[in-house]
Amino acid sequence: MKKEVVEYVVRNILLDEGLCGGIYDHKNGAFLIRTSENNLDLAILFKDKLLNKGRDISIYTSHDFLLFGYVKIKGTDNFILAGPAKAEAKVSDSTLRSLMADYNLDLTQSSSVASLLKDAPQMDFATLLSILYKIYVIVNDEIPPSDQYFDSYDGLKEGTIPQAVYKDTVRINDEEEMSGADYSKYYEDQLVLYIQSGNPDDFEKIVPNKFQSRTMLYDMEDIRQYKDRIISCIAIVSRASIEAGLDTTTAYKLNDIYINKIERSSSIEQMNIIVTPMFKDFCSRVGELRLKKTDNPTLNRAMTYINEHLREKLSTSIVADAINVSQSYLSIKFKKATGMNFTTYINQQKVEEAKRLLRLTDKPLTDISNYLSFSSQSYFQNIFRKQVGITPLNYRNKKNEETKKAK
Repeated sequence: MKKEVVEYVVRNILLDEGLCGGIYDHKNGAFLIRTSENNLDLAILFKDKLLNKGRDISIYTSHDFLLFGYVKIKGTDNFILAGPAKAEAKVSDSTLRSLMADYNLDLTQSSSVASLLKDAPQMDFATLLSILYKIYVIVNDEIPPSDQYFDSYDGLKEGTIPQAVYKDTVRINDEEEMSGADYSKYYEDQLVLYIQSGNPDDFEKIVPNKFQSRTMLYDMEDIRQYKDRIISCIAIVSRASIEAGLDTTTAYKLNDIYINKIERSSSIEQMNIIVTPMFKDFCSRVGELRLKKTDNPTLNRAMTYINEHLREKLSTSIVADAINVSQSYLSIKFKKATGMNFTTYINQQKVEEAKRLLRLTDKPLTDISNYLSFSSQSYFQNIFRKQVGITPLNYRNKKNEETKKAK
């Protein structure tokens, strides 16, 4: 690829993602191009740490939980530096002071550093990795071997770093260690989990980030194999949506529509454009089923808000503030329309989500309780038993036995 094209691609991808950085000339020790108007490039501070990994793609997480990326440009002395990205939305004053002290930055640069950190995008490890992977594939016109962008990260311990970084890093490495068959089963399970969540915006959170890169590993000219893989996924999501309550006529109609779209596609790129919106279409239709609509648009907005924020702490006051109505209005109108207390409805929806997680995952009860923001595991179990009639563990065991008998 021509030098000018490489520079154009790198600059635009980094700018689109809000990342500082650019192409660094290792021989001359200077940037050839850079995206930031700020004269300070923090990625330079971590250049040696990134290079020492000896990989074509690498990410370094500082002890202040800032993420920096590196991509090798094959056949040259140049490489791409990107960052910082923030694992957490807010960067504290202590992080700023620590960064200034650790790297002997001049105090006159503090305002520039603060501005750079404030503007840095928030993203997790997997998101940054996917951006670096995309840059590598475009710039080098090849798929990198997995051992060139996966580290063991043995030093990361849960509880000592932000959960977004820890969970995402561990999940990625767990996926990488799976065999092809195990990964395929894992991917299918996550796909079912996503469809039945009813929340289309959860796609990137639930479905493995590496699905697209895995499918790219097929021979680019073997379009038939690629089509078959996607069609098998369509069958999975159709079945999952029916199990979640979508009527069979609608599910089969969608199934036929999307299979026809895939069959008419003449390239892998065309198919990739179809896949994610297709999954989100099935998922959103399942989500609509979970909302028992009323004649009151305000109450419908409240129920939609609950469905989209099940993982968060919810209460009548929180939901009322979110949809700009008074707490008393929401409580009275909801009770009148549904015959149900608003808090009871919130707990009912959280329990339905817990049932789905108990059926489809092996997450410990503590994780499910925390995931759904119950105040404690004992409170979660009490609410669950009150609504379902049995404990969460007994529910999981019962469903597992039913599944075994059905096979």
